[in-house]
Amino acid sequence: MAGLVYEVLWSRYLALFVGHGAFAQVLVLSVYLGGMAVGALAVSDISRKLDRPLLGYAALEVALAAFGLLFHPMYQAVTGLGYDVIFPALADPNLAGAVRWGLAGIIILPQAMLLGATFPLMAAGLVRMAPDRPGGGVATAYLLNTLGGAAGVLVAGFLLIGWFGFAGTSVAAATLNLLAAGLVWSSVRGFAGPSLAAPVDREKDGAAPPEARALSLVLLPVAFGTALASFAYEIGWIRMLSLLLGSATHAFELMLSAFILGLAIGAWLVRGAADRSREPIAALGWVQVAMGLAALMSIPVYGSSFDLVAAMVEGTSGRPGGYALFNIGRYTLAMTVMLPATVLAGMTLPLLTAALLRAGAGERAIGRVYAVNTVGAVSGSVLAGLVLLPILGLKGLLVAGAGLDTLLGLWLLAWSARMARAHGASPAPGGFARWGRRVVVPAGACLIAFTGVGLGVDLDRVVITSGVFRDALVPEASSRTMLYYQDGRTATVSAHVGAEEGVTVLSTNGKPDASVGPLWRIEGRDTIPETPIPSGSDFSTQMLSGVVGLGHRPDGGLVANVGHGSGITGATLLTSEDVDRLVTVEIEPFMVEASLVFLPLNEAVFADPRSSFVFDDAKSFFSYSRERFDLIVTEPSNPWVSGTASLFTREFYDQVGDFLADDGVLVQWMQLYELTDELFLTVLAALDTAFEAYRVYLVGDADLAIVASRRGPLPTPDWSVASSPAMRSFTAGIPEIRPAHLESLALFDESTLRPLLDRGLPANSDFDPILDLGAERARFDRAFAHGAFSFATSPLDLARLLREEARPPIPHTPPPARGPISLVRTERGAWLREAIGEGGAYAPDAFPEWTEALIHLQTFLFLSSGDAQLGSWDTWGEGFSRAAGDLHWGTTGWADTTFYRAARSFLDRSDAPAEARAVVDLHEAVSLLDWGRAAGAADLLVDRVAAGERWVPPATLLDAAVLAYLRVDRPEAARNALEALAHGTGRPAGHLRHRVLDAWIADAGG
Repeated sequence: MAGLVYEVLWSRYLALFVGHGAFAQVLVLSVYLGGMAVGALAVSDISRKLDRPLLGYAALEVALAAFGLLFHPMYQAVTGLGYDVIFPALADPNLAGAVRWGLAGIIILPQAMLLGATFPLMAAGLVRMAPDRPGGGVATAYLLNTLGGAAGVLVAGFLLIGWFGFAGTSVAAATLNLLAAGLVWSSVRGFAGPSLAAPVDREKDGAAPPEARALSLVLLPVAFGTALASFAYEIGWIRMLSLLLGSATHAFELMLSAFILGLAIGAWLVRGAADRSREPIAALGWVQVAMGLAALMSIPVYGSSFDLVAAMVEGTSGRPGGYALFNIGRYTLAMTVMLPATVLAGMTLPLLTAALLRAGAGERAIGRVYAVNTVGAVSGSVLAGLVLLPILGLKGLLVAGAGLDTLLGLWLLAWSARMARAHGASPAPGGFARWGRRVVVPAGACLIAFTGVGLGVDLDRVVITSGVFRDALVPEASSRTMLYYQDGRTATVSAHVGAEEGVTVLSTNGKPDASVGPLWRIEGRDTIPETPIPSGSDFSTQMLSGVVGLGHRPDGGLVANVGHGSGITGATLLTSEDVDRLVTVEIEPFMVEASLVFLPLNEAVFADPRSSFVFDDAKSFFSYSRERFDLIVTEPSNPWVSGTASLFTREFYDQVGDFLADDGVLVQWMQLYELTDELFLTVLAALDTAFEAYRVYLVGDADLAIVASRRGPLPTPDWSVASSPAMRSFTAGIPEIRPAHLESLALFDESTLRPLLDRGLPANSDFDPILDLGAERARFDRAFAHGAFSFATSPLDLARLLREEARPPIPHTPPPARGPISLVRTERGAWLREAIGEGGAYAPDAFPEWTEALIHLQTFLFLSSGDAQLGSWDTWGEGFSRAAGDLHWGTTGWADTTFYRAARSFLDRSDAPAEARAVVDLHEAVSLLDWGRAAGAADLLVDRVAAGERWVPPATLLDAAVLAYLRVDRPEAARNALEALAHGTGRPAGHLRHRVLDAWIADAGG
């Protein structure tokens, strides 16, 4: 259990150092298993010389505990040496990459060697306790060892890391080591049986009997080959199941646990047969053949599972206890795919060891089989993950592994048949009974199975890349046209175009990472009518992120773009003539290749001589690059994707900040969908530790670009970058992007949240990965960071009002995009003001819903032109609030005098109550930043609205009242207004907007 806690933990640690989680998994598997092989081989000759090998086992557990206690500071020291000294000195990506992998291996190699030595010592002790059943002793040890491992994966991933962080989890594993050592020590010390000190070994002077040496030449290659095939399966299954169940960290842990559990079940099933079988080699051969066929049949089982996952997601997502049920379902499905083959794989090592022990190979056979088997596992994980998967693809990799297992099995069956005849236990040579039963029949069955699966089972690429784990939808093959597909080292990259909507989508492991609509695949877009970028289009996010970055650093010469995606952000950055060089850092080469489907839109990143690519992890690249960048734009995938959350940590921000020029800025993409406000705050808290100033912009439907400055305030943006000839050419087909459009994208800055952040909110960290642990749950629950989004959807611009920043009205111009709601509603306000002045107008074709706001405004003004109110006055107040909000959207420090003059005239003519006058006073005073008058109006309205009267929407009144009271130094009144009105706003408890206001009240002494 402790060993697999370490493996999960090391995978996470090394993913921070070597990059993508897939690389870390391969590296950890390789070093972990390779070190175990070395340890097992080293102890294979030592165990037979020990009187009490179990005491040696206990000593190793103590040594492991020491390493576990010291691992975190050791990791920080070694990686710090790499980042601060070695990589800058090398200044070469290839050398730095090699050294980085070497350092990563050295960090975990000593512990892995100790782990490898523990199993042979434990098994040797158990064999001596039951010398008449050596195979059963080994099988029992293997069973319990793998059961503990399967549990350790789940306990580490789902509990310990969340409870204790990385450092605390390593201490917890060390505690398990000490517990194991203490139990074994006390048990062995109190055991008086003489068999513990009597090695079960018929070797004389270290020489095994001839039959044992001959058998070793057969079985040790089998031990190597079957492990190679098994770990090729593991790599293939994990990638396949990532497409089916998601590529989040917890998904990987569930798959790994299911894999290990299968090995445990196999060891349990074979514990008696290992000693009772009359022909253990034949039994092993049948197991190998069956394992190959079972792995082969996992392909059609996998292919038929997508509808089941769709039903599982649909039935559990968003429901109480749904996430737990979904994880149980994922675990069950992973076992369904993997278990038949892994159960058989779990039988092989006990059978191999028992056969050699029965032949007289001695205790050293335990360590040698374990070592060779482990070397095969290392070879399988490296070859499959880094070489074979990109060449053979998912199906080809599994077929190749299955072929290796069946060939090994047929070879063993043929060898056992020959040995049986040599010992007189088989029919005469050439008899069909021997070869037919042992070789020909299984070979024929294998040929039929491989032909059937190879030719008859097709993994539909439309289906397997559909992202069913996210959308609970399995598309018809005819609904999409595949443009690209490749199984890369870090992810399966695909691209398709929808048959109906014509949107081109680029995905990794079935999760869309970039998309553009049909307009952007047309050359000569300047010949068609201009239309805003539609909602749901990634083009808005990708393009506006680059524009916002350029606006804050228009003269930036050296630019880095982390995460290539579609290449649209890179192409946007290259529209600036002041950019001397653009370096795009992308970890998966196939991602760049796949983005060619977006030509000609992203042509600049491939054709412009200023553009270059670096295929590496971002942290690594910045560590060995000696350059300091004027602008760094980072657009990783969603943080629930395994490994991605490390690009939102305070350690990453510390590091990337060191590679910015003194006046350089960082642009960080972040989404609000599939996220909670709590998780969003952990990212802002992390950013806040490394950057003095930052501003948050809404650049898509629910996508943010956070612009941050390491030192000093952010520069005033120069939005002229959006009107350059190159930019106009690049964005042909949409309305011109004007400075007012870009300014309306700003939601808030560091000053808005300062009092809240100063309360010591938890920050997302490499070693306390709050975002990584919570993001998948948020995705599954279809969460949304409504509090952060409210800064775009509220008629009161809380951030500007807090700063008392005036923003006068702007003339209406067509919005360039439909997605950013703050931009759309600001332009709607400008259009309403012009429409009212002209006596009415038709809404733009792209925004027919604006007509509803105009009708409401016109109706309100018409009903208020008479001499008496026809309905209730609180209904009038509510209608006035909506009209005032729509008309003044996007402005601060300004009020429409004509609108307010008309309202006051109506109130005078109709003898309106004081509350109605207070509604008008409140809105006008807030618009003009007249906080004393606004506070007086709030005094009259707060209690009435809190009691259920409809004078002003509670959310609007709450914001206005709290701000007004704070500005006139009445924090207690602000506190009372917040508590009285919060329940009527419809916002959930702990809403971010309420927390911000609460922090401002507390900061003011309320």
